Amino acid sequence: MTIAQCIREARKAKGLTQKELAKAAGIAEITIRKYENNERQPKVEQIEKIAQALGLTAFELTGWDYFDQKINTLKLAKEVSDMEVFEKIFNEFRL
Repeated sequence: MTIAQCIREARKAKGLTQKELAKAAGIAEITIRKYENNERQPKVEQIEKIAQALGLTAFELTGWDYFDQKINTLKLAKEVSDMEVFEKIFNEFRL
């Protein structure tokens, strides 16, 4: 599901108009419209404002897929795993 679909569905589920969501989130109505029409991609800060206005977390609003794409969680998980391996090796050889 795209971020546009997530925002639209969450807004409708709460029974809000684009204007009402925009006011609650402190974002221009045209910006909300562009997000929902997939004409613009919101930054993480904007997603957090929209989610808060909807009574959701950013993860609840967007799902993991969005953040996987933005943060590359698989790469991050591998890096953390690699760090843990190096830490174990280092601790074994520490005096």
